[in-house]
Amino acid sequence: MQRTNWKSIAATTVIAASAMVLPQAARADWPTYTATPISGIDNLQDAAYAINSYLEIGGSANFDSNQNDFTGLLGGIGQFSYALNLPQQGNTYALTGVNNDLSTVGMAWISGHPVALYYKLGGPTYNMQKGLTYTYQSTPAGITHTGIAVGTYNREETDGPHSHMFIWDPATQTRTSDWDNLVAGGVNENGLMVASNLKPTNYYHIPELAFVTPGGAKSYVVGPGQAIYLQPNAISTGGGVTVPCDVITTIPNASNTFYWSTTYNKQTGIWSDLPGVQNQFYETHGLGVDYYGTRVVGYTLDASSNQIATVWEFKNGAWVPTAVSSLVNDPLWKFQQATSINPQGAICGFGMHKVGRLWHQQAFVLQPDNELRLGPVDGVIYGGNVVRPAVHLAGVDPFALNLGLNCDSDYASVPRSVQLPANQSAVAFPLQTNGVDSVKTVTVSASLGGYKVMARYQIKPAILGYLTCKSADYQASGMVVLQGAAGPSGVTVNLTSSNPAITPPATINIPYKQSSATFKMKVAPGTPKGTMATITASYNGVTITFPLTLD
Repeated sequence: MQRTNWKSIAATTVIAASAMVLPQAARADWPTYTATPISGIDNLQDAAYAINSYLEIGGSANFDSNQNDFTGLLGGIGQFSYALNLPQQGNTYALTGVNNDLSTVGMAWISGHPVALYYKLGGPTYNMQKGLTYTYQSTPAGITHTGIAVGTYNREETDGPHSHMFIWDPATQTRTSDWDNLVAGGVNENGLMVASNLKPTNYYHIPELAFVTPGGAKSYVVGPGQAIYLQPNAISTGGGVTVPCDVITTIPNASNTFYWSTTYNKQTGIWSDLPGVQNQFYETHGLGVDYYGTRVVGYTLDASSNQIATVWEFKNGAWVPTAVSSLVNDPLWKFQQATSINPQGAICGFGMHKVGRLWHQQAFVLQPDNELRLGPVDGVIYGGNVVRPAVHLAGVDPFALNLGLNCDSDYASVPRSVQLPANQSAVAFPLQTNGVDSVKTVTVSASLGGYKVMARYQIKPAILGYLTCKSADYQASGMVVLQGAAGPSGVTVNLTSSNPAITPPATINIPYKQSSATFKMKVAPGTPKGTMATITASYNGVTITFPLTLD
């Protein structure tokens, strides 16, 4: 199965449905993952090309019988998938970039030409090549956290076809910058763009990368000597700025093609190959890089043209390849392409998924096991107290994340959400408990997008916390304080005195939701100052005494 009308535009959409050979490769430091299918409409075939920090994906879905027409897919773990309507006279729509507020970039074929589109969930769809004349195609290349998009358009000009890289600003709904002879390959969170320079500046005309700052300053880097063409596919923000690139060479590889992938690190100035799994000389494609520049995702093409979803981690100066199949123990999947990776290490892509007896192409999200977890609370939780458990993220994220919270119980409550600060791995939140008459267990959930985890916390009835008494002018009084608060039936505390000359009431009641009560003591007439008594309070197996001297 191939999407032939897409293949010439984006390498990420070439699909091989043949049987997969599962390679054995080093795991490096990758976690284990759980694979979650992301369904389109009516369980038709779909694919994922971009993932954000909330495990939400952009992709394509719902192929018709000729497998050429499909719609944009916006979905995620535990969430409803949106199949986006195509523009008028359009077909074959796919979302290739998505940020945390569900602003997306994508591409549709409109009147026979690919057109770069911008869409935010719930808003209109914008044509990013609007206003251009003699333009026959445009493609998106990335979107930042703030919604700034980067892409390329091709236009017929007086001296022939030209490619232009552009910036598109959603605030003004216009292209704000334009550079000739550049094919965009991505933009990072600092606004730094990378492109393929169609008119190399070096003497031998070896293919070049172009780096362009938000202000428009350009710098060029000569590609590997054996390359006759190179195209960047993504760019990191950290790690010295890492760029995975597809390269065409004159030297055949072990897959009997002339394609392979390499990376360039802007800080060190070093090119590093992405080796294949099973055979390091197989054709490889690095499609995405994480925010930190240390992990790349893509696929390996073996000698039989099978696509093997592959991830790479930079270790000891080299990229270590790992087959996705070795990270996910799931026989119902044949992972073909890993297309994007978020800052926490979650991965999206597509592969063949077995449902019943049939295999069909489906988008997936691989979330690290224990992506979220709720931590324990130190000590005993007494009803009525506020405790502060923490929700933990498996990694860290450069952006502040809003984590959903819920407690479906009458015995406790939590805020609807808590914000995890940028670059932090955990955040505490208040768990307000109510007084209980007997031990109760409550379930608290935390969610990241549609991904949810739960933890149980045990709430115990309040116990005595402390007793205090005082005396002045031949009068005596006291106060009983609970650890926690009284349950619905209230709390009855027993009181006694070691000296019948100074006596508290036999019992004192603490009402529901209250944590303390005061009482007055009787002092027998004629009792001299300096008389001593030990006042005792007891409840629920706890006894507390207080020495009192009559003043």
